[in-house]
Amino acid sequence: MATETKLTNISGQNLVGQKTTADLFSQENKIFNLSAEGKGFYGDFTFLQNDVGVCAFTAAVPNKRMYKDFTVCRWMLGYKKEITKWLTLEPKFFNTYENMFTYRYYFLPDEFGPQTDIYASYEGDFNALIKPSPNFNISLGASFRSIYDWQETGNHPTTGAENFAVGMKTDEKMNSWSVYSQITYKPISKFQIIAGIRLEKNYGYTNIDYLNIGVDTATQFDPIDFKGEVKVPDGEFNFIPRLAVLYSFNANNQIKFLYGKAIKNPSITENYDIALKIESGIDISFLKPEEIQTFEINYTAAFSKFIANISYFRNSMENLFLRRTQSINGNWETFSANSGKINSTGVEVSTQIKPVKSIFLDISATWQQSEYPDYKNRDVHFSPQWLGYVKLSYDFPNFSANQKNKITFALTGNYVDEMFAKFDDNPAKNSPTKDPSDPNFIPVGRLGEKTPSYFLLGTNFRVNNLIFDRIFFNFRISNLLNQKIIY
Repeated sequence: MATETKLTNISGQNLVGQKTTADLFSQENKIFNLSAEGKGFYGDFTFLQNDVGVCAFTAAVPNKRMYKDFTVCRWMLGYKKEITKWLTLEPKFFNTYENMFTYRYYFLPDEFGPQTDIYASYEGDFNALIKPSPNFNISLGASFRSIYDWQETGNHPTTGAENFAVGMKTDEKMNSWSVYSQITYKPISKFQIIAGIRLEKNYGYTNIDYLNIGVDTATQFDPIDFKGEVKVPDGEFNFIPRLAVLYSFNANNQIKFLYGKAIKNPSITENYDIALKIESGIDISFLKPEEIQTFEINYTAAFSKFIANISYFRNSMENLFLRRTQSINGNWETFSANSGKINSTGVEVSTQIKPVKSIFLDISATWQQSEYPDYKNRDVHFSPQWLGYVKLSYDFPNFSANQKNKITFALTGNYVDEMFAKFDDNPAKNSPTKDPSDPNFIPVGRLGEKTPSYFLLGTNFRVNNLIFDRIFFNFRISNLLNQKIIY
């Protein structure tokens, strides 16, 4: 958490001056990764720093750009041991720390909106693989995750939230657990079944909200003015199945039938938006998990120099997290809610060709059609109908004596079809009513024009095993022709 002094210093800077859009969409990444393994143990350490220019409220800001500084530190330690020929055990432990500082300019001069978010968690997995026979195996697992720190501090004078702080109570954690199992059975050489289930549950926590904070410590808030607290309830048990049926006509041709379900639980910040409304006396519910069900049929033909895939898929998404405007107790309130469904149907075709040893060509194209079942006449925003990808790479002959160095040069192309802008369901200025159920209600509508399609040409140069084994050099240009992209 930031101290009162830090917040005051930031909010007191002078912003009066020439407005500019410089660096609003700039991005700079710094990544350090270290991994090691030996005697059954393995580990990984990743440190990431990301600086991104953001654009919010106004296109141009005085003197200094708006940006986000994002830092992530994550490490993992695991151990894998074959106890017997039919039993393998593998425990893993993770720890993650994230810190994000956001620096925003609002409408008025001399007013900043600095904000700091801190997130920390640990999690553990325990997996067991049981192989009683070559044609049958069972995977069993359990996992536990605990978010033990979440804090958000900032200073948003234009919204009335000066020197605010929110987060979990310091003596509480947001815990979740899951158990899962998967069975793989191959009764004959051409036929295989993979079936799995997962049961998981999230537990609640208390969300606290302070205004005009004083000096804080690493273990607790030290508020001047206390605003309130809200208990986020326990989540329901979620049952998540998956099924795959594979049939091989011969060594080169295979067909797959796939079904799966996945969920996305609401984040702490998404539930905090609702907690603020509940804290002020508004009777609304916390978010349910988003759900997606996927059905896919895939055919693959694989040969020594040619691989081709064609897939038909059908995705169904519900309980989507959307912003809703609703009349409550005579006032119009905007908040996050489960609202809406999207169905997507599509076909994906891809091929990989290696005519000679040093040349590789990868081409793929996807057609998809998405719709809102509840709004048949409204096109889904940010949903291109066509996507395309092509990659042509060349492997240079090895120049080292031990033949370990591999130099690859590649050209890549990405095509994204035109897309509709987001649709705003809030009442327009000329709407005679704010009630969406009223026939005379006029929504804001699309928040922009339909974006045109674009094609990005990129290039990549990579050298493997540079100086030492598993040390590589990679250089990439993602927009070689400086193509203009409209969002």
